[in-house]
Amino acid sequence: MCEFIDYGLLYFKKPVLARYLEAPRPLDLSSILRDLVKADELGAYEVGERFYEIGKPQGLAELDQYLRSEGIAYGG
Repeated sequence: MCEFIDYGLLYFKKPVLARYLEAPRPLDLSSILRDLVKADELGAYEVGERFYEIGKPQGLAELDQYLRSEGIAYGG
């Protein structure tokens, strides 16, 4: 049973993506990430908090309960 999930957010500055303007389409994201790793230009931040998956009703309900318990106002 899997106890962890790999999740995250990718943020690219315009100059990084500009390198790929002439690249063949479709462009695989792994190509960009591989190049950034090779150039030592990829950073990461490890989080220790739970990820709330909201693609299913149960996950959305759990997130809703968490936000309400923390007094966080949102449009839910």
